[in-house]
Amino acid sequence: MLHNRHRLLLSGCVVAAALALTGVRTRATDVRAVFVIAMENHNWTQPANQFTGSIQQIYQNPSAPYINSLVDGSSPISDQVAYAAAYHNVLATPDGNNPHIHPSEPNYLWAEAGTNFGVLSDNDPYRATGGTNQDTSLHFTTLLTNAGRSWRSYQEDTDLVRNAGGQLTNFPLTRNLWNVPLSSFSGVFADGSNEFNFSTQYDYAAKHNPMVFFTDTNGGNDATPSNPLSSQYAPLQQLFVDLANNSVAEYNWITPNQHNDMHTTLSAGFQGLTGDAAKIKQGDNFLS
Repeated sequence: MLHNRHRLLLSGCVVAAALALTGVRTRATDVRAVFVIAMENHNWTQPANQFTGSIQQIYQNPSAPYINSLVDGSSPISDQVAYAAAYHNVLATPDGNNPHIHPSEPNYLWAEAGTNFGVLSDNDPYRATGGTNQDTSLHFTTLLTNAGRSWRSYQEDTDLVRNAGGQLTNFPLTRNLWNVPLSSFSGVFADGSNEFNFSTQYDYAAKHNPMVFFTDTNGGNDATPSNPLSSQYAPLQQLFVDLANNSVAEYNWITPNQHNDMHTTLSAGFQGLTGDAAKIKQGDNFLS
């Protein structure tokens, strides 16, 4: 699916994307399309509770066979995969610890703009109290737009049809009815199930959608199809259509819902697992 003119990045490797899309030549070939898939809440490696407990590491975890196949030589693309062996979070202290950087949203703002703008919450951008929308144009996707480059945000559980009773179903809207997903929501589908974990639970979190926090890339406080930025935010189902039609943007941000990104366990567990093992398995299954 991803040829040599594409690059896939797991998590927020936006610096690499910036270099690729602003004309810096890679060692092999110019990168024509970048895909960032944002996963949640797990370290690649950690010193304690590596494979047990409430938060486990990913590397060599038996609940993450697919991700590990990408780096252990058992996948045909292992020779194209790299990972950071000594990664430190933004603002980490010399010993690698900082207790004040772990709400999701500040990290996604950093990934998009190189700063968290003082935001220390997970609030939606236009929340009545404590909204976190930003009015600056100094962030990655606007810089791409100004350079004539294309981008799109694919968000699972967004742009879906509601039935006659107003209940959400897992069937995507037509493009002319897409909207900018400014508010978080979760629940149970009235019809249809998730294509990856086969549950009926949905859970979209705006905090995991970095472009939606900036006025010039969210189009303002307008969650209707008339918002001029609506076409930039696609349901995840559209990704497979765009890949098949070779019509993806040059920069593509992909966020699974909070079950498929390893954030939240499904209420019934997953494939016989519960707790953190289930979260990891859910995300690994989605990526595969």
